[in-house]
Amino acid sequence: LPYIDASGQIPFDPSAGNVGVYAIYDHEMSLRFIGQSRYCDNSLRCHLGRMPSECYHFKIQTVARPSRTILDEIKKVWVEEAGAPTDNDGADRQARWEGAINVQKNVELSAAEQKGLADMSSENTIKTLRDICRRVQQDIEDVLEARGYAGRVQFNPKLKEQGLLDVSTVKIAAVESIGEDTKLDASLQTKADRKAPKGMAATPM
Repeated sequence: LPYIDASGQIPFDPSAGNVGVYAIYDHEMSLRFIGQSRYCDNSLRCHLGRMPSECYHFKIQTVARPSRTILDEIKKVWVEEAGAPTDNDGADRQARWEGAINVQKNVELSAAEQKGLADMSSENTIKTLRDICRRVQQDIEDVLEARGYAGRVQFNPKLKEQGLLDVSTVKIAAVESIGEDTKLDASLQTKADRKAPKGMAATPM
């Protein structure tokens, strides 16, 4: 599936199920990241806000009831088919997908911004961090506008004084809390299904 469709939206309807596993591909169709979530609609939107230049295609499989075991099985099948995603490294790359943008660490700063952060005044440092976050937010919004995204990505204003920029989100339960007993939605069938364990199905891109 295209990450942004012709109507300018992310083509995923959570009413059909929102707990699942998803894979994200860049513009060259390279597998970049595989995630699991209780709120896939929210997660897809967050990834677009954090990594707007890397989210070009995705596939997703939802489950009827949360089960980490089943989600891990789906992920395993996808990795066997496409290879390991480049950014599920358990380190900095994965952190960029899963957490807020740290503007002091992940963003190239101008000389003026570096000077502002070097000021010993805590008040000036907070102001500089806010200004950098606003600048990065504008850059992200410009990228999304150029790509035709018609949705709205809201950023958490409370994080900016800490030098963190992230999409405002609902509270997401950790995958570790997902139970073991579930049944997959078998309404979508692809070649991956024939390799997957019984009861599993994948949504095509």
